[in-house]
Amino acid sequence: MPSYVNIAYYESSDPNRAAIELNRPAAGDNYGNSGPYSNDTLIGSLRGFFTDLRAVDAAGTISAESDPSQAKWIRVKRTGQSLTSYFSYDGMTWVEQDGSTRTMSNLPATVLVGFGHHNDTGYGVPPAGSTYAGNGTVNSDGAPVQNESNYGVVRIRNFGDLATAFPVESPLIQIRRTDGSVVLSWTGTGFTLQSSTTLNGTYTATGLTPVVTGNVSTVTIAPTESGRFYRLVR
Repeated sequence: MPSYVNIAYYESSDPNRAAIELNRPAAGDNYGNSGPYSNDTLIGSLRGFFTDLRAVDAAGTISAESDPSQAKWIRVKRTGQSLTSYFSYDGMTWVEQDGSTRTMSNLPATVLVGFGHHNDTGYGVPPAGSTYAGNGTVNSDGAPVQNESNYGVVRIRNFGDLATAFPVESPLIQIRRTDGSVVLSWTGTGFTLQSSTTLNGTYTATGLTPVVTGNVSTVTIAPTESGRFYRLVR
């Protein structure tokens, strides 16, 4: 069957790609891809670091072009028979990947959508004296071998027309810890932050006044309990 994938990954050597699109237009076809984006790609003031991997030298100097709350975000958009890939470092500012739009005539109206993770097995058994920069290993006899494949896949069924099902865009929520506090932020306006001590308990307004910067509202919470649940209502 036809397939379309947007990928972000980390490895011990270059290229540490921020994003790359892969596609197989029809069963039996070889796969193709758009040009990959490296972690040096700048989006706003950020480069493509993972949250805890932001050092630029052996001394552990943190890049000024990074943020402790950033991550790798990827998106796939379908319009008719065409699919397009995007990537982001904060989940709010997106870059469309050049050459990633594919018109797939064999794509059915209903598709199976999901996400997954896996290690890089390399593209074959490494030659003697090489491990393909970490994409292979050395066995007990000292001979190079290809990495074993370890992966997980989550498939989401009944993925339908969300624009019709949810005509009001849902807020993007982010949460992080900093200096002993919990920082909660969300996009959009008109929301009230509520909390409860139990998941299915009674939710009431927190009374916290968010700091609004552009389209993002932020509150700082001092955790004093073993646990608390939060939600946004409009």
